[in-house]
Parts: sequence; C-alpha cells; structure tokens
Amino acid sequence: MYVDDGKLTVSSHSLDTNNYVLAKAYQLVDQWLHSAGLSPDKDKRELMHYTQRRRDKTSPHINLTNCDGTISTILVGSTIRWLEVHFDCKLLYNYHVTKMAAKAENAVACISMLANTIQGLSHYHLCLLYRTCILPIIIYASTTWWTGQQKHIQILNKVQNRALRLICAAFCTTLTYALELEASIPPLGLYLDFLTKLTAICFNKLSTNNPILQ
Repeated sequence: MYVDDGKLTVSSHSLDTNNYVLAKAYQLVDQWLHSAGLSPDKDKRELMHYTQRRRDKTSPHINLTNCDGTISTILVGSTIRWLEVHFDCKLLYNYHVTKMAAKAENAVACISMLANTIQGLSHYHLCLLYRTCILPIIIYASTTWWTGQQKHIQILNKVQNRALRLICAAFCTTLTYALELEASIPPLGLYLDFLTKLTAICFNKLSTNNPILQ
C-alpha cells in the first residue's frame, strides 16, 4: 500500500489461479478495511495480467465478493496506472511515453507564452524553466520504462526539440545538436542512460536485506 493506493500482486503458472488467489486476498483486505471503518473505492479497482505465453490469448476477468455480500466484476484494462506510471500487459510502456510526451508538450506550449524573440523571459530563465518544470515530466520514473527503445526516444525528442528552439529562439531548420550545445542540455537518450546507471549505483549501495533487492 502507498498512501491511499493499494495493490495485490500474485504470480503462478495460470491466470485462473491468479484470479482465484486475488479474490481470496481481496476478501481479507476488504474485511480489514471494514473493521477499520474504511472501504475500497469500487469504481477505481483495476485488473491487469502479465504473461509471455502465447496460449494466454484471453485475459480472464475477476469476480470479487464484497463485505456486504455483493459481487463485483472487474474487467481487464489495456493499461493500469500505478504511482503515475502507466503499465500495459506486455510492459512495453508505449502508452506511458505517449502520455508523458503529451503532458510535456502542453507545458512547452505554456512557457511559449512567456517569451518571444522581442520580449519575455531570457535564454537563461527559459532553460531553467525547462529543466525544472518540463524535463521532470519527460523523465518521470524513467528507470522503470527506459530500455533504449528508439520508438520512445523519437516521441520524446519532438518535445525537447521544440523546447530547444524556443529557448534558443532558433529557426526550425537549425540542427538539434547545435541547439543542445547552445542550451547545455544533453540528448535525451544519453540523459536517460545516465539516470539508469545512477539508479544502478544506488541499488548497489543498498543492504542485501533491502526489500528492493529481495
């Protein structure tokens, strides 16, 4: 559990077995919440199966028994959001990257109203605004989804390239690497690799009894 979010995770050799165990576990959680004077939000419950077996062509839905005796059917979704990361059944994260790119694109459009070639924020402040307000949106939880996929970097590069042209007040035909040098902003692929290695170093310093390593 994390604040007001909760997740039940089960692993087995069968999706039907997973559903059976999840239903039993949910009953225990529902009873515990009821004893504490709480109740789960039935409208926000989601279900996702992760499997690499080709014979698992269909994802079974799950029936949950509530404390009041009613039965709720939870349908399998195409994506599920956990701590603002959108997971899909194949863990490709295409939807998550597209979602974050669209969110960052809107932020770039907002700062474009704060400066133009005549007046507004300076080069320094635009660069600072990009680093502190837009780049964190693009790289959010990158160590979860970044695997070096060119498809992902192409989507995200469109956002950074637009921001670079805004920061440097450059023409659309200006070479990207020249704008990156001028703004002192590294290519996204290199920066995401750096964050992944930085996380690996942090994990390497954890105790062997840490739950993450376990």
